[in-house]
Amino acid sequence: MEDRKESDDVQSLESLNLGLEKFVNFFNTAWGYEEGYIEQLLGQLIKNYPVNKHYKASKMATKNFKWSAKSHYKFEESYRAEHIRTYMERTLWNIDQE
Repeated sequence: MEDRKESDDVQSLESLNLGLEKFVNFFNTAWGYEEGYIEQLLGQLIKNYPVNKHYKASKMATKNFKWSAKSHYKFEESYRAEHIRTYMERTLWNIDQE
């Protein structure tokens, strides 16, 4: 992530703030968007608007990291309980980090 420009983050947060000002309250992200970094930006936004009601959704990577999950992949290869828990905890940490 060294090649990320601070100006990109500023522009992203400005866009998210504008969305909230226009009453957007549902945000859909994914761990795969820069390995959780975009979830962290969303977390910053939420802290800036603590009284607003926000709805957040985030997608997780499959355990076998094969995109997209195909019907011939065994369910257990992609979505084991411990894998789901790990990504849920990562997302929650990214959004609510202190």
